[in-house]
Amino acid sequence: MSSGVSRELKILEEDLLSKKISKKVEAIRKVIILMNTGRNVSSLFFAVMKCLELQNTEIKKLVYLYIGQYAKEHQSEAMMVVNSFIRDANDKSSPLLRAIAIRTMSNLQVKELNEYLTPTLLVSLKDSDVYVRKISILALPRINEVSPGLLRKKGILDLVIEIIKHEKNSPIFISAVLAIIEIQKFDKVKLFSWSTSLLIKCLDALSDCNEWSQIEILEEFCQIEDNEVFASKLEEIVDRLCTRLSHSNPALIGVSTKLLLKISTLLKSNKMKEIVVKKLSSSLVSLIAMTPEVAWVFLKTAKFLVNSFSISFNNFRPFFPKFNDSPLLKIEKLQLLTDIALESTYEPIIVEIAEHCYDLESNVSREAMNQLNRISRRFPLSIYLVCNTLTKVWNSAAESGGVENLVNEGLPILEDLSSIACKEDIVEGFKGLW
Repeated sequence: MSSGVSRELKILEEDLLSKKISKKVEAIRKVIILMNTGRNVSSLFFAVMKCLELQNTEIKKLVYLYIGQYAKEHQSEAMMVVNSFIRDANDKSSPLLRAIAIRTMSNLQVKELNEYLTPTLLVSLKDSDVYVRKISILALPRINEVSPGLLRKKGILDLVIEIIKHEKNSPIFISAVLAIIEIQKFDKVKLFSWSTSLLIKCLDALSDCNEWSQIEILEEFCQIEDNEVFASKLEEIVDRLCTRLSHSNPALIGVSTKLLLKISTLLKSNKMKEIVVKKLSSSLVSLIAMTPEVAWVFLKTAKFLVNSFSISFNNFRPFFPKFNDSPLLKIEKLQLLTDIALESTYEPIIVEIAEHCYDLESNVSREAMNQLNRISRRFPLSIYLVCNTLTKVWNSAAESGGVENLVNEGLPILEDLSSIACKEDIVEGFKGLW
């Protein structure tokens, strides 16, 4: 078997080194096919590299695919054809070939090769073809990772910042912003300061990038310390951010919520505040139905919003615990129900919480009774309803023989509430349950 494989690779090598172009084309195609099926064809590296000498765009594209796969194992051989790389990266006849050459050179992550690539990037970042410019910008974080400080030394980062300030093409603008953000994170330095006009421009261009890129950009906005950047166009910024709250990606909704909370304190219009609150509450309600992990995160977020920003939820029923929720999720929902209860809504919430006093998980049943206690203290008029509810819970549990745990947990609560409500006879009625 191994001899057959060796013979096959030997034949391919002979064809790659052949003087007949047709044989070379057929051979390089077979090599790519073998590579894509998982076969190791790295032994043909030198023979494949020789094909770069041909002035054939189709062959060059296939060769660059191969180089991207195996160049890390053959860095010295890759350096030998750096002139071919540079020549193709500056080929005026084919924008696609220029882009592929630049992308391949940056993907190789060879420090010595980056020194040759930077002069080409200074030209390609001003290329007339949009695709070449975009590929050049996307290559910058990879180059900076291998050769820190090189891009700044060569003036390339200054050129990218100029692109951010003056570029009218949205995909190029967004690519430049993302490149600068990534380089800033890697180098742990601040390269760029946001202005209000650029922030608005970036929010308008978010629809031209994928959702994870939107998250990166909005996370960057959350790090802006100068509130004046938001203040002058605050309502416009809020309008644009609110559209992100209806997205299907919970991470994008999360970072949008984070940014809205950051700037909501600057809002002076009560009407605008009401709009933000309404948007936030509706988006959080929709996320509770997602996976348990996502639901738990946004339940925590909802509790923070209710306690810190007095956000209200008119539709509280989506927060009712489900029978198949995990105990942790049920506890979070019970706590949130208590937090969002109002004078007009505490009755159905008490009824719902009481249902979970029967839960087989002792942590959940204990939490349910604690939340009933919290509601009665928040709304004094609910004390009688809570006492009666606990009475019904114990009567029902007594019939099924599972009363001991409920009495141990709930009797101190009932005694406390009864003393407050001057209803000591309620407690007396349960002495027989011990």
